[in-house]
Amino acid sequence: DLAARVSVLPIAAGLEDADQRRFQTLLDTAVLGLYAFPINLGRFSAHGRALIARRDIDEIISKAMAGPNQHRQNIVADLAKDSKDGHGFTKEEISDTLFSLLVAGKMTTSEAFPFLLVQLCKHPSWIPRIAAENLEMTNPEENSATLRVVREALRLKPPAGAFRRVNRKEDVDLGEHGVVPMGCPMAIDLRADLKDMGPAFDPERWLTEAKDKFTVFGGNQPHECIGKHVALVELQLFARILCREYNFQVMDMTEVVNPGNPVNKTYKDGCRVKFSKQ
Repeated sequence: DLAARVSVLPIAAGLEDADQRRFQTLLDTAVLGLYAFPINLGRFSAHGRALIARRDIDEIISKAMAGPNQHRQNIVADLAKDSKDGHGFTKEEISDTLFSLLVAGKMTTSEAFPFLLVQLCKHPSWIPRIAAENLEMTNPEENSATLRVVREALRLKPPAGAFRRVNRKEDVDLGEHGVVPMGCPMAIDLRADLKDMGPAFDPERWLTEAKDKFTVFGGNQPHECIGKHVALVELQLFARILCREYNFQVMDMTEVVNPGNPVNKTYKDGCRVKFSKQ
């Protein structure tokens, strides 16, 4: 959860203590309903609980916008202010931004770690190379064996391979490509180009592949994921400490359907791992 918490911390920190704790709980509830079946039974279904949580999140944000805490830096209030460059964010825009940050952080860590661990077990020749690298880094995208392994693992199984959106107010005109009707879910698929590179696990490809081809985290462009560098630091430190200090073996690499997220498979028994100190 580190990447998720860090992503929203600057905004949540401006809330009162009670609201901050409730805010984090509501965000967790909303995320749990993200991939649940879209059946709204109120508090009796995951999807319904997520919708309730989103409404409660909007109320907390509205409260922070209307009566900011003067003793703390309140980014919610700052985002809502107009400036010479344009109008401030609406409460819905702030809520959507927070939710996107939390989802990105949770999906990156919870799904990327197990797959990275499995790939290290399948390709042990990379373990000594990663173990030899320094734990300190000046740039999370500095070329290294660890970064190449992390990128290749993320390429083969992107933790957020698509971004879904719904416009509930009007149709979305895609020009010559047609029109998305109001209320119809749509998604941007980031996986196609990554999969076209082939099924083989080959971290060395990132010595020559253009950086622009790494479309995980939204690609290398101005609107890439704000938590990208936090996630890359977290994944690389995990790999380096693991390879340097531990012997490890995944007990069962069988992939099964994840009941909590049927879109993506997970490892049987929660990816159980046998560890021992080196």
